[in-house]
Amino acid sequence: MANSTRSHQDAKPTSRFPLTLHPTGRWVKKIRGKQIYFGKHDPDNAKASAQAALDLFKAERREWEAGRNPRQPTPVDTRLTVDELCRLFFHFKTGRVQTGELSPRSLAEYDRTCKRLVRVFGKTHVVETLGPADFARLREDIASKWGLVRLGNEIQRVRSVFTYAHTDCDLAQPIRFGQAFTRPSQHALDLLKAEAEKEGRKMYSKEEILKFLDNATPRLRAMILLALNCGFGPVDLALLEHGFIKDGWVTMPRSKTGRNRRARVWPETRQAIEDYRQHRAVPAEDGAEVLVFLTDNGLPFAREAHCTEITKLMAKLENKLGTKLDRRGLYNLRHTFRTVAEEHGDTKAAGIVMGHKSRDISEHYIHAFPARRLEALAEYVRNWLFAKEGN
Repeated sequence: MANSTRSHQDAKPTSRFPLTLHPTGRWVKKIRGKQIYFGKHDPDNAKASAQAALDLFKAERREWEAGRNPRQPTPVDTRLTVDELCRLFFHFKTGRVQTGELSPRSLAEYDRTCKRLVRVFGKTHVVETLGPADFARLREDIASKWGLVRLGNEIQRVRSVFTYAHTDCDLAQPIRFGQAFTRPSQHALDLLKAEAEKEGRKMYSKEEILKFLDNATPRLRAMILLALNCGFGPVDLALLEHGFIKDGWVTMPRSKTGRNRRARVWPETRQAIEDYRQHRAVPAEDGAEVLVFLTDNGLPFAREAHCTEITKLMAKLENKLGTKLDRRGLYNLRHTFRTVAEEHGDTKAAGIVMGHKSRDISEHYIHAFPARRLEALAEYVRNWLFAKEGN
C-alpha cells in the first residue's frame, strides 16, 4: 500500500500540484466533502494529461466550491423571447399581405415596430417577464423621436404585437402594459391640431405653393402638383407608376388602405411630369423603369415606410425660400387639397381622390363613381390655385 501511495504522489508534476491521483488512475480533488474527478492520468503522456486535468480544475473550481455542478446541462429556457415573438408576428403579417388583407406599407411599419422592440427590450428578453416599467421606457423611446399622432399609432402597433403573443403564442397571461403605456389623449391631440391651425402649419397658402412651383426642380415641381392635384403623400409619389396615368386620369391603390383611388390630372401636372422625363435619371435596378419618380442615382424612393427622402426634397426648398415651419412638409399639400376640396362640398369625391375608407354601406353597391364629379372637384382646386384674383 505504501508503494502504491508513493507512486500516486510521484505522478504529480510538482509538489504543489492541487490534484491527487486516485487508485483508479483519475485525477481527483475533494471539494465540500465530495470527490470530484478531473480526467484520467496517461502514463505515456503524463505531463499533458496532468495539465489538462489542472485546466479543467481551474475552470470549474468556483462552481464546485459554490455547491453547483458545472457539468450538468444548463436547463433550456423554452419561454418566448422578444426576438422570437417579432419573427412570428412578422411572418403572420406577411401572410396577410400575400392574401391582400394588409398593404406592403403597413407591413413595413410593423417591421419597424418589431425592430424597435428588439432594440429597446433586447432579443433574448423573455416576453412574459415584461411589465409596466419596460413599456414606460418604450413609450419614452418613441416619444423622443415622434410627435403625438405617430406616438399613438406606434403604441397601437405595439399592442397588436403583444395581443398576438397572448392569442397565438400560448402566453399564459395577457401582458401588463401599465397606465403609462397609453395613446395620447384626444384632448392633447385636439390642442396639437388647434396649435397647428393657429400657426398655419397644416395648410399651405396658394401664394406659397405658387412660389414653390416657380423655384422647384422639374422633379419636385411635378411632385408638388401631383400632391395638390391628387391628394398624394410622399409614399404615393414614390410608388406612382407610368401605367397608373392614362388619358388624363390617375388610378392607383392607396398603399396605406389598399383602396383604389382616382383623380383627374390637371394639364399643368401632366406637363410637369413630361418636363421631368427629360431630367429623370436612368433606372439603376430592375423594376425601377416603371416608376415615375427616381432618385438622382436612378433608384426608387420607396426604400422605407415613409419615403423621407421625398420629404427632404421639399424641406430643402422651403429652407431656401424661408417658408419652413415645424411639423409641416410635403404631406401637408394633401391636407391643403382636402381643405380646399371641403369648400367644393363633394366629400365623397374627395374621399375617392384621397383613397379614404368609407363606412357607408351604400358604397358597396357603387361600382363606377361618376367621372364628372371628380372632374368638377379637380377643376375647383385648380382654379383655387391658378385663378387670378377677381376672375
